[in-house]
Amino acid sequence: MLKNKSFMYILLLASMPTFGMSTTDNYITTLTNQLTHINSQIKAVKRAWNESRVIISKIDKALADHSATIKQIVTKIISSNTFISTMNISVNQQFEAIVNNYASFNRVTYNLSDFYSGPMNILGERLYSAMASKAYYFLLGKKLAQKSKELASTIISLKQQQQAPSE
Repeated sequence: MLKNKSFMYILLLASMPTFGMSTTDNYITTLTNQLTHINSQIKAVKRAWNESRVIISKIDKALADHSATIKQIVTKIISSNTFISTMNISVNQQFEAIVNNYASFNRVTYNLSDFYSGPMNILGERLYSAMASKAYYFLLGKKLAQKSKELASTIISLKQQQQAPSE
């Protein structure tokens, strides 16, 4: 029994032409699977972003007169360097998990108390959570969309190279 996975992988790659598959075909298949996974995760991120947008809209209506003041406080917190660096770390971790480990998208929850110690009513806390999540989902979606474009471009390029007549 082969215990060394690297050796087994090399053996598999070496035998692929025998089975009618080239290493390029295998690579294209792997990239296509990764692209499909990323695109499905983009859809999940978009749904979560939309849900956050709807929550923000409902809270705006519920707060009516105080909405502008609370939104100003929340926006100031979300645009702080501390929040942005924390969000970037979380986005990068989830991006890497989705792209490299085929992980599923996980929703995030931000607590106002992590970044603000002043008094805030429950709707203000929910507004913060929705706005912070919406910013997170936007950034993650943007990174995933960029990776999706890169993969699609690579796949197209590899397919064109395969179809080009060898000289």
